[in-house]
Amino acid sequence: MTDSPRMQRLIRFITIKAVFPLVLAAGKLIKADRDRLSARLIRLNNRLVIKMARQIKADQIIVILPHCLQNENCELKITSDIYKCKRCGRCDLEKLASAGERYNLSINIATGGSSAIRIVKEAKPQVIAAVACERDLISGIRDIYPIPVIGICNRRPDGPCRNTRVDISDIEEALRAAGGIRTTD
Repeated sequence: MTDSPRMQRLIRFITIKAVFPLVLAAGKLIKADRDRLSARLIRLNNRLVIKMARQIKADQIIVILPHCLQNENCELKITSDIYKCKRCGRCDLEKLASAGERYNLSINIATGGSSAIRIVKEAKPQVIAAVACERDLISGIRDIYPIPVIGICNRRPDGPCRNTRVDISDIEEALRAAGGIRTTD
């Protein structure tokens, strides 16, 4: 019963529209770490989305990355097309662009929430794999509903919105689980 697409959509609707806000509000009341709480909600969301996404064609999945993954000292500002990256190795864009070519992925850079929404409206994907901080992922998952979003949290060694990092294997694992990329054995 819970494996039916209709039931999966209902569970996801309740999770995003009711559980997310209630858990975040309760967390605020008890002064819980918001990022930690959000990361758990993102993992819950991902399990639901991956279960649904297995029925989606690989070419219907897009990847959206935040512009803060690019090294802030880079002279070439990448604001949309990751494949324009000069691949100097100072940030994770080099590895992401290479993976995009290897797996023939649609990878997009968003400069903010409005930019991400524009990308989604133009691409009309059935599933999105998005990299961002926990707060932006929670907000994006809720804003873009009902389109399923697999959230991948970035690391912030230099603080928020500066030289953030993401492990390419986290993206590959999420896409593999969703059926967006196939392992070539």
